[in-house]
Amino acid sequence: MTGIPVDNECVSSFTSMKMQRTNKFITFKIADDQSAIVTDVMGGPDATHEDFINALPMNEARYAVYHLNYETKDGLPASKHIFIIWTGPSTKLRNRVIYTASKEAIKNAIEIEREIQATDIDAIQYESIVATIRR
Repeated sequence: MTGIPVDNECVSSFTSMKMQRTNKFITFKIADDQSAIVTDVMGGPDATHEDFINALPMNEARYAVYHLNYETKDGLPASKHIFIIWTGPSTKLRNRVIYTASKEAIKNAIEIEREIQATDIDAIQYESIVATIRR
């Protein structure tokens, strides 16, 4: 199952996040009827990393964009938008397959390059994300 279309709201939400810094993170999901990829949870500009982690269900997959503020290896402040494909530890195989097969649609729609695949809480801890980005 591939080719699930991306709802226009996903693109406008991400554009707003990127240009106006309206959100710290946005999660996206495949609609229950599998007709489109839609916006799920939007963490406001003051949302914490813990809020982001809590927005990801343990038994389902999600796509997410997270605005990461961090220090480079040289100690300089930096920020990036990171695309995360989340498949929680209790996610059913069918759900994992559908999300993996459809991720390019959302990545291309929002035009984001940097990707992290996460299957457990350790992979989305702040330190883990920063370590991955610094590589």
